[in-house]
Amino acid sequence: AGADPRALADDGLSPYTAALFGEDPCGLLQGLDASLQARMLAGDGVAWAEAGRGSHGCGHADLVAAPLKRGLPVPHELAQGLLNYCFTAQLPLLAARVLERIDGQQFLLQAMERAES
Repeated sequence: AGADPRALADDGLSPYTAALFGEDPCGLLQGLDASLQARMLAGDGVAWAEAGRGSHGCGHADLVAAPLKRGLPVPHELAQGLLNYCFTAQLPLLAARVLERIDGQQFLLQAMERAES
């Protein structure tokens, strides 16, 4: 089968989101609205949130991680979902970045428990 183009790495990018910022020779972005893509490339946090909540982003943490890594505003509920994904997928560097951006106090105990295992 091949690698999952939406698989998130600890650097906060997936092949899909990397294609958003560069060339897309494999057609990973097929079906993504061109105007939405242009807004995302321009650093529009609202566009990233739209994509993260829409059909392209549903269940895909990569569309939350990429804008967060670039310092764009990320809706709190999407960031919380990304944090939970990071814990499950064992992405500690990305989890630390998410904790910096959201109220990490409420997740501190959970993060420490996960770090022990």
